[in-house]
Amino acid sequence: MSQDAPKNGAMLFEVAASNGGRTHAGVLEFTAPEGVVLLPEKVANCLWGLPSSSSGSDSDGGSSSRNAGSAAHKASAGSSSAAAAPASSSRCCGQVWVRYKRLPKGTYVRFQPELRAFHDVVGSDPEVLRSSLEQCLLGYCTLSQGDWVQVAHAGEAYNLRVLEVQPGGAASVIDTDIAADVGPSIETEGYLRAREEAAARDAERQRQAREAAEHSAAQALAAEQAAAEVEAQRQAHDAAHRLQLQAEKAALVVPELPADSDVPQLTLLFRLPDGNRLSRRFGLQQQLQQLYDFVDSKGAGGLLPGAYQLVLQFPRKVLQAATDQTLADAGLEATSHQAVLLEPKS
Repeated sequence: MSQDAPKNGAMLFEVAASNGGRTHAGVLEFTAPEGVVLLPEKVANCLWGLPSSSSGSDSDGGSSSRNAGSAAHKASAGSSSAAAAPASSSRCCGQVWVRYKRLPKGTYVRFQPELRAFHDVVGSDPEVLRSSLEQCLLGYCTLSQGDWVQVAHAGEAYNLRVLEVQPGGAASVIDTDIAADVGPSIETEGYLRAREEAAARDAERQRQAREAAEHSAAQALAAEQAAAEVEAQRQAHDAAHRLQLQAEKAALVVPELPADSDVPQLTLLFRLPDGNRLSRRFGLQQQLQQLYDFVDSKGAGGLLPGAYQLVLQFPRKVLQAATDQTLADAGLEATSHQAVLLEPKS
């Protein structure tokens, strides 16, 4: 061989597939037809991933970091670098390249079980785990990052993925002590990832609901503030309008008669709707409109001009405004006091 493979110890080869899968393997025997490399299932798993029937496995063969399978200690090989025929499985297709590769002795490997059952059955007892891994590695001459290996225990075979190999991501495990570690299973990681994603989705829904509630509250507050501002403006306008009306009405009111005047007069007591009372002397010859002007000039207890009528209490009599009638015409006489009610118009 041009690479002087026989001079460099164990004959180890790098095996690469056209899909990007890559692993390493040793030689079983040179009995394959010329130009043909025969790959066992172990190597096929490394190059093209586990069969799709394997529950929870990463069977996609497109990534070398995921799909370079277990390196078989007794992988069958023909020529040193010729394009190889794919294994019999229908998932194995494309070209395979084989070339000699010198690998350092491994010092550390980290595995990841495919299923949680491995931890439940094998990993629960440290001694059983150690002996099972040792027995497994006896069947391999190389390990590559991304390989798949099988650990047998109690009649069951468990698939483990090689997550890390030191040194260099690929190493020989022939006649060497290697430290091994086993991480959480793919199944467990998938479960935890699904739970985290569900929690993240729930948190996102809560965030969106909270933001929607805050947005609605902000809109409601803005609408309330806008309505309050409009109402305040309306009240200010109404107040200004009332003051203007009061001033206009006050200009129409004649001065009050002196108490000692010889002019026939009476005192009217006005009871306003807001509970206040007004008192004023009027001459019997003054027009009824003067009563309304006086009450309007004092605010009329909150009633606008024209929104009420003046009513004598005993006997009941409505004093009509906007007429030429005087108090005497309305039947009022010079008495000491007379009560007048402000009655809102319906």
